Amino acid sequence: MCGAPPDGVATLAAVKAPKVLPLLANLLSAAFSLAFGIALIEFVIVPLALSLLPLRLHDGLPRGYRVLAQSSKAGTVPHDYIALAGDSHAQGAGDWFLAVDVAHNPPFHSAHLIHERTGRDVITFGAAGASNLRGLVTEPATTVAYLQQTALLSIEAPDDLLFYFYEGNDLNDNLADLAARYDPDWDRARIRDPAYFRRFLDEVVIGQSPTHLEAVDFSWTDNLVMTRFVFRVVEALFTREWSLTPRENEFPNSQKNRARVGVAEVALPDALQAPALDLTDAQLDLALYVFDQAFAFLVEHFPDTRIEVVYLPSTLTSYAITSPQVDIQVRQEDVSQAVYPTALLGVRSDRICAAVEATAQRDRAAFVDLRPLLWKASAAHLVHGPRDWKHMNRDGQQVLADGALAALRAAEAGERGGSCASYQRLQAETKAGGAG
Repeated sequence: MCGAPPDGVATLAAVKAPKVLPLLANLLSAAFSLAFGIALIEFVIVPLALSLLPLRLHDGLPRGYRVLAQSSKAGTVPHDYIALAGDSHAQGAGDWFLAVDVAHNPPFHSAHLIHERTGRDVITFGAAGASNLRGLVTEPATTVAYLQQTALLSIEAPDDLLFYFYEGNDLNDNLADLAARYDPDWDRARIRDPAYFRRFLDEVVIGQSPTHLEAVDFSWTDNLVMTRFVFRVVEALFTREWSLTPRENEFPNSQKNRARVGVAEVALPDALQAPALDLTDAQLDLALYVFDQAFAFLVEHFPDTRIEVVYLPSTLTSYAITSPQVDIQVRQEDVSQAVYPTALLGVRSDRICAAVEATAQRDRAAFVDLRPLLWKASAAHLVHGPRDWKHMNRDGQQVLADGALAALRAAEAGERGGSCASYQRLQAETKAGGAG
């Protein structure tokens, strides 16, 4: 017949057709199984079990989701929760953290102790090296905003927010942050104008933060937490973008720093953090202004959240120092002096504490000075080290949790403000005790 294919071609087509259909069916079945498996993981397992993810892998999660992997809560999504804010002290650092098995997700800082002792969910917005701009403004606001974009992992604003102000480096970090982000494009002559500075907070501190930008561009694929996590981990295996081993700091042997602990005088390492002794009065006032404005932003941004402030002393002001001079960590590039009279510790620490207390009282936030609790504890044993002298060890974390709980109780009782103790009085009593 005209136009009919040869017999061989017709036979070949007849053979191929039946084989193509099973192949397509298998591909469709595999695609469906893959999609079903991804959906099961993303929308069932992740909401139930994200907080079981090992500590070493938390940095592999998309930035906005990392707080949900924290284990200081009953489940993945916190409810009626307490939030911590601040730098590495709020994030959780120190010897307790260095000692845990990062292949699991165990307790290692004050957030876990607060959760254990109150039964309430606790998460931390703390970030290592954070200034008050990042600790009070960027991390709390942008993380909550990001998670509120998600389909199944949305969180409400915290019921309570505990801010850990750390006198050891918060103020130095504030000045460094201004130099990096304010000075290039903003007018120093107008920095004391609250409205102008608020524009800087909105446009730069919030507006240019990675989590904020990800929240603005959030799409449905951003709900696929574990899928993004897997790609991130595979990429990190090749780029080594993050380390799986916590970094430890080295501390020089003591030549000057001495403190009374128990009945003995003990040597503390040199180059320890102090209450911003390397700042001039003008630098101190500017850094405290940055804190004040950042705190005002936080209070305004979370109007229904009870906010509490816990004042953390530096390493050196956590002890009854007996040496006439102290050797400190210097943060300012134009300052070479590292040794200061011990008497200046109390003067500067009390001044900073009073300024932080005044800001808390202005905004009717509960305030707790942790120094008396730490002095009492350090009179019996060390509350830092022996590996990490920038952060409190497990005994120190217990004291920090005590202070946080005191602040929460004060807020629940409707108490506002608080009062600073006097490190200068401690120094005088220690000196008199030593002489006697």
